[in-house]
Amino acid sequence: MEKIKAISVLKTFTKKELGKFEDFLNSPYFNKGKKYIIRFYKELIRYHPLYDEANSIKEKIYAKLYPKEKYSDERFRKLTSELYKFQTDFLAVEAYVSGEIDMKDNVLFQLNERKLGNIFELELRKSYEELEKTDLRNDYYNKKMYELISKEKFFYFQRKRSNALNKYDTEMEYFLKYSLSLLLSKYIERSMENRFFKSQEFELPLFDEIISYLKKNEFLNDPVIYILYLQLILCRSDDDDSFFKLRKLLHKEEKKLDKNQLKISYTILANYAVERSEKGLPGFLEEILNINLEIIKKRLIEQYISGFLFINIVTMFMKFKKLKELEKFIKENSDLLNPDIKGTILNFCYASIAFHNSDHEKALSHLSKINFDHYQLKFQIKNLTLKIYYEQGQYEAIFSLIDSYKHILKRESDIPGSIKKTILDFLKILKELTEKRSGKKKIDRHILSKELKNSLPAEKQWLTEKIIEI
Repeated sequence: MEKIKAISVLKTFTKKELGKFEDFLNSPYFNKGKKYIIRFYKELIRYHPLYDEANSIKEKIYAKLYPKEKYSDERFRKLTSELYKFQTDFLAVEAYVSGEIDMKDNVLFQLNERKLGNIFELELRKSYEELEKTDLRNDYYNKKMYELISKEKFFYFQRKRSNALNKYDTEMEYFLKYSLSLLLSKYIERSMENRFFKSQEFELPLFDEIISYLKKNEFLNDPVIYILYLQLILCRSDDDDSFFKLRKLLHKEEKKLDKNQLKISYTILANYAVERSEKGLPGFLEEILNINLEIIKKRLIEQYISGFLFINIVTMFMKFKKLKELEKFIKENSDLLNPDIKGTILNFCYASIAFHNSDHEKALSHLSKINFDHYQLKFQIKNLTLKIYYEQGQYEAIFSLIDSYKHILKRESDIPGSIKKTILDFLKILKELTEKRSGKKKIDRHILSKELKNSLPAEKQWLTEKIIEI
């Protein structure tokens, strides 16, 4: 039953949504005469939220609905197909009724069409008041203001022309803010992919003209447009002043942005801080930890915390030797991990903590319990295993793992080139370090230090410590 769309959708419904969906099915306005769908739904949700995959569940439901008939898979699938259609209608209605401002737009249109001028003006004032109540001052706000002013302008054009003409400049102002926000967002999207994720080059039409227009016409005085502008700068250049301006401005103005816009802001800040930290610039390592903690505190995540983000925070706490804070973080946030990978993520974190405490056997024990295919975590596991082998003096095991590691990197074509390079640089320096430490080759420590300085390998801080030790 897992592959049936209606079941997949039902699994996402909360208890409240299940009740509302039943009300929806019982409404003759939406469900004309298909009472058998209501009976089917009531039988189906007895198995909520897990739903058994076994065919026997299908047969039990079918037998309840049609006790005198032999089970028909074709008919069962037809029932689920009809239910799915009702689900999509229900979700569309839910989205519609949750957007009060959008609903009122349609009401205003209908009132104007029906020539109910007095009521139109009353509802228009209410719409303006409703919009002003929101904290948002982003592209959505500008778009809705533009649309309301346009409706008002159109309403007065045939009634009181002077009132309509007075709206022209205000309408244009909000239209420009909305349009500029969209353009900046598109520039950011493309520039972010190119800088931080090494994707292909993208066109940025009218880029120079738009940036020049922004500056000349004082649009940067608008805090939301200025936030977008700072994001764009960080996606296109090294500008630490803009980084700290954006950090400060977000703390002050974040309520004016929606959740998705905040997520993009923090993603850019985090990636920029990582780049600057890798170049050895002071202060950015602390920023990485603070930004990541803010992402979780502000719940700028999907349903679950990313395992990669969770591990990064744990690693950063250990780098700063904040072990009490680390313990508190794991205790308070581990339940926000996806249950499917929670064990894997926690085992890797505990392995990292054990390694930090020089308990290498315990670290290996935790790593042995992990089975995870995501390439970045898989590589972190291998990196940690290599570090443990180095501390234990298992030189042949290091050479063997490095060799197999390189084959994996060569074989997996979907791994970004930038990530491959950081790992290969790590493996190269680690191999030379191991050869020197084991006496296999004579390598000058200063040459290793220079090689490390001129590259950006994974585990750079640990490699630096190991080179100093020899």
